[in-house]
Amino acid sequence: MKGWEKEKYGIIDQAKANENSKDLTTIQLLNSEFKNELGESNIDVSNRMKVTISSIIKNNVGKRIAIITHGAAIKFFLQEFCDYDEQNDCMKYKGEFICPRKMKSPSMIKIICNDDLDNIKSMKYEE
Repeated sequence: MKGWEKEKYGIIDQAKANENSKDLTTIQLLNSEFKNELGESNIDVSNRMKVTISSIIKNNVGKRIAIITHGAAIKFFLQEFCDYDEQNDCMKYKGEFICPRKMKSPSMIKIICNDDLDNIKSMKYEE
């Protein structure tokens, strides 16, 4: 295992062994506090992203902004506003489909808000 993988994700084999061989993203979507040895939880990632994205929005009011990130990280961030629908294996915002858990790469989630993340008007997934 490369050093950066171990630092970012922790010991993935341990997580899979303990959670019936589900992939790490699904494990963390279902249990936001789960973190394996040396890894981050869904909540850790989401909080880090929320602080950063909120700051970017606040400092760029009225502008169009593109933020590029890893698929799992954006799904963890989206859980602040969306629900994970395990049956349909997707994220939903106000009951509407936003993105599949297995997003295609590259893909984009367009979030329209006023001046902060508390004022989200809409979300849309595009491949």
